[in-house]
Amino acid sequence: MCYSTQVTLRLTLARAGTPTIPTLEKLAKVFGVSLVEFFQINDPDQAMNLPLLEKIKLLDQLGDEEREALLKVIDMAVANKKLKDNLSNLLAS
Repeated sequence: MCYSTQVTLRLTLARAGTPTIPTLEKLAKVFGVSLVEFFQINDPDQAMNLPLLEKIKLLDQLGDEEREALLKVIDMAVANKKLKDNLSNLLAS
């Protein structure tokens, strides 16, 4: 199963709550893999950050203003990281 499909599926399942074993078996069948393969991660760089996933689930419980404010802070942090990385790359060149 491709990485983006795994991430999308896991985020969807996280929002919906804990799926039952029969649901997981049906999903694995749809993707043509065994239940073990469904959860197997071959690349450590692709492993899901479960604490982060739990925090993402909690975002849905925030009010609209709180959620928007938090998303703006995240966007700002990501933009700052990209800027620092770009400046470091330029200085290294």
